[in-house]
Amino acid sequence: MPNTPARTAPAAAPSAASIQHVTLERDCHGCPSGLRLELPRGGPAVSHRIGKARHRTADGSARAALPAAEFDALTKALVAAGFFTMAATYEDETLADGAWMRLTVRHTGGEHSVFQREDAGPEGLKALEARLDALVARLLFVPDAR
Repeated sequence: MPNTPARTAPAAAPSAASIQHVTLERDCHGCPSGLRLELPRGGPAVSHRIGKARHRTADGSARAALPAAEFDALTKALVAAGFFTMAATYEDETLADGAWMRLTVRHTGGEHSVFQREDAGPEGLKALEARLDALVARLLFVPDAR
């Protein structure tokens, strides 16, 4: 019998309980500022506004309590949407610029990040971005003292 390599099963997708941190980054060339949203398990949520000199906008940060139930619902949505099986990049390669978003999820076994330019990518990714926007709208962010 020929010597064949042993087959290994594909790694199982991380569970919702293993997710420790979710980061959403968003920007565009003409936007007055960028966004970096940090959602760690156990909170608090931190929203970083990244200013741009050409628009004369300043950096700033704000914090909000992140209820465990909200974080748990988000982690379950990430797993249900198949986030960990999504490609690393979705973009039209003919576009060199445009609005972009990166969603990064850290879990006990590593990290998975998905980059999207304009509206490329699966509906599940768009739904996750909309879910994050809705979560941000529900949280009460208080600006950090300067």
